[in-house]
Amino acid sequence: MADYSIIVPVYFNQGSLWSTYKKILEIVVPVHPEKVYEIIFIDDGSKDNSLNELLEIYDQDREHVKVVKLSRNFGQPNARLAGYAHATGQCCIHISADLQDPPELMNEMLDAFFNDD
Repeated sequence: MADYSIIVPVYFNQGSLWSTYKKILEIVVPVHPEKVYEIIFIDDGSKDNSLNELLEIYDQDREHVKVVKLSRNFGQPNARLAGYAHATGQCCIHISADLQDPPELMNEMLDAFFNDD
């Protein structure tokens, strides 16, 4: 069971997935060292090498990473819902796989969730 779950919908994001994973580890995880986290990547029917990259990330960090492969492209909102269905965290945050959303925002969200009385 995780304290927080980070959900990353993936659709043709080959080449950016390791960067996204590393940024989460560099920017979010150290700010909340007492919290247990999971990163859930949802491959939304990508036909590039995204799934293979995700499986490599999973092989490096099976304790914190989950990979879900959807049978076809269902769209980003449905990919997020699939991530929520697999999440065990007290709270969930989703972020784009291409780092369009700054990972720093996750720290503000987590601070608000865990520290707001």
